[in-house]
Amino acid sequence: MSIVRFFAKHLLFLALTMLVVSFLVFALNEYSPGDVARKELGQFATQEQVDLLTERLGLNRPLLTRYVESLGRMVRGDLGQSLRFKVPVRDILLDRLKNKFGVAVDTVPHRISLRETFGGTAKGHGRHVKQSGGHGQYAICDIEVDPLESGQGFEFVDKVVGGAVPRQFIPSVEKGVRSQMEAGVLAGYPMVDIKVTLFDGKAHSVDSSDMAFQKAGRAALRDAVSKCQALLLEPVDEVSVLVADDYVGAVMSDLSSRRGRVLGTEPIGNGRTLVKAEVPATELVRYAVELRAMTSGAGTFSRTFARYDPMPSHLADAMRKEHANAH
Repeated sequence: MSIVRFFAKHLLFLALTMLVVSFLVFALNEYSPGDVARKELGQFATQEQVDLLTERLGLNRPLLTRYVESLGRMVRGDLGQSLRFKVPVRDILLDRLKNKFGVAVDTVPHRISLRETFGGTAKGHGRHVKQSGGHGQYAICDIEVDPLESGQGFEFVDKVVGGAVPRQFIPSVEKGVRSQMEAGVLAGYPMVDIKVTLFDGKAHSVDSSDMAFQKAGRAALRDAVSKCQALLLEPVDEVSVLVADDYVGAVMSDLSSRRGRVLGTEPIGNGRTLVKAEVPATELVRYAVELRAMTSGAGTFSRTFARYDPMPSHLADAMRKEHANAH
């Protein structure tokens, strides 16, 4: 145990040291927001242009806030772009690990946080009945699922009459429904913004149990999904792209090809334009690399989450098939 504590203590010290050093390096490079903006605009930019770009790109936010965002990108594997080789730093590190140290690293596609929901009202029947000798399992429940407005979460309503489902098992049905929502039904993503009403069911005086009604609740939600149009929701980001005027047309065309909606453009001055658009996050996985290639390394962008929107049906169907094949 003393050896474990020794290594744990030194690993913690090493991690804290790396964190402090990375913050100091970040602070030295971006302590003055005006300097960062001036580097983007060039030495002939006016102070008004610098101030405008500083505000548009959020560089006037607290240094710690910007550092935490930068650290988050690094944790997700976005290490930025190599100024020397003009390729992602991640690709350089992977090649060196393989060619220099003989370490082959398996990579997987970045998984975007999608959501699932109902596109209409549907009823579901959940039945979990097993009799294999001795104590069995018996639970039946009937639910109705209604979609809620975006952001309203989950609502469970009990409308059982006549004791069809004993009172002690109604929370079990809700627990089962919540469990299935977390696991997803369509493509393995959490389900959100639905109202579930329990209106009927059956129980057995001996074989019914908490676990049996949980499983029946899960089955009822899956059954309801099969009877209505369920939707996949994808995150949509508000994107601000800063490019030279010569590249505005190409950038706007590229954003449109990514299912983006261009909101407008704003001249920044000194030959630069800020393009604003709303783009699905699934279309921005490698946008930093592709933007630099499109603009000869001079384009930059920032993004903030806007909302969740339904994914087009042909893309949602492809996601469902991919999930079904993987399981």
